[in-house]
Amino acid sequence: MKIAFPSAGNELSAMVDGRFGRAVHYVIVDSDSGKIISVIANTAVNASGGAGIEASQLLINEGINIVVAMNVGPNAFKTLQGAKIQLFMAINGSIQENFTKYKANELNPVSAPSRGSRGSGGGMGRGRR
Repeated sequence: MKIAFPSAGNELSAMVDGRFGRAVHYVIVDSDSGKIISVIANTAVNASGGAGIEASQLLINEGINIVVAMNVGPNAFKTLQGAKIQLFMAINGSIQENFTKYKANELNPVSAPSRGSRGSGGGMGRGRR
């Protein structure tokens, strides 16, 4: 299975970005080996609106099964949930730290959009980490 982590970097030591829809990259990791499969540039990073939906669709098109993120707004949440992509709450740490916690079943599943995220392109989550 493929796990996507929003990130500003492109390696396992990079921190998980707190901004799902406006993260610079998504690091895609194999759920079994923990190795990077690919790094996807987020085409929605500078979108004037709808970044969460566009980013979600990008990951859906890549065949992602799981997203580990800190904040997912309501529109992105609905899009990912509709595609049956599992969501887990990231900790403030690196992709490697989050992957290790995922494998140990120490990350909480996400069952609702993040509070404070409008999901309407308003940028409520910008800069929050």
